[in-house]
Amino acid sequence: MNSSRFLNSTFLVGIPRTSKRYASSQKKRPKGPSARGMRAKGFGTAVTFSLRVQGPPISKALLNNIQANEPEFITRHFEERFLESYRAGYFRFGTLSQYRATEEESSGRLGDHQEGRVQDEIYRKDGKFQKAYVNGADFSGATFEDCDKQIVTELTANDYCSCSSTGVFRSARAKVLRDAEVDPKKKPGAFITYNLKRLRQALEKHFLDDPALPAFGLVGRHVQYGEKDGVWEMPKSFEFQRGDDSFVLWLEIAFLKSQRYAHEEEYRLLLADLSGPGTLDDQTERIIIENNKDIAAAIVASGTYWSGD
Repeated sequence: MNSSRFLNSTFLVGIPRTSKRYASSQKKRPKGPSARGMRAKGFGTAVTFSLRVQGPPISKALLNNIQANEPEFITRHFEERFLESYRAGYFRFGTLSQYRATEEESSGRLGDHQEGRVQDEIYRKDGKFQKAYVNGADFSGATFEDCDKQIVTELTANDYCSCSSTGVFRSARAKVLRDAEVDPKKKPGAFITYNLKRLRQALEKHFLDDPALPAFGLVGRHVQYGEKDGVWEMPKSFEFQRGDDSFVLWLEIAFLKSQRYAHEEEYRLLLADLSGPGTLDDQTERIIIENNKDIAAAIVASGTYWSGD
């Protein structure tokens, strides 16, 4: 795993703080845009700096390591009206970017504002930077006055994604998931439990000869829960880079969620470009599979919340 590759950068000007671990300097910084000597006053966020992360090629050995300790069963929860479609072999892959909530959208069960990205806020109490580099962008000589946030740097990745819960259906967990959904029309009331090995075989068979996805493969992993974003108070001169290993960055973006979602006990199945994961276009539409007999054969249990156990 070599140094991270950043693609499709976006640099926008004019758009509760806690003490966290100190950001490490890097000996070699990537090239980025320059904001040397900029002045900003009275903004909510003075600068938003976004970069796309491309992971390294994923070999079979690395893939096996990522997918160690897979569960025997996974369970999907959804609205009751979709139950018969799922029983007939329906399956869906959304994308990480589609699952990211916007400020206007609900932050309920499927409303994670951190989905598909990691974010760092960089600031100084006096707002004055002397020699400063943030993920390759040059902020030397920049001054920020009366801004809620001075520099926000964001790393993003996007892949096809299917989210389930680990293990068989449990009514207690299902109730928590139902209560977490704030939209009455989207409250889950039914479930499907799959034998994961058989489900993966069915999906691999389905995608095997798809000319639109020649280098794509399944990457499954338990989601981990913990701190994802950072807030850093910096000295006058510094170099900040959010990691220098593209594989670790991609894993963090794709498989780390806030502790507030730990009740989901999520197992995540990505459909990613194994030659360089994370680079799926944000406008890519979801994948819908219907009436797939092999997927239906992977089902070991199904029903409504009131008949599950």
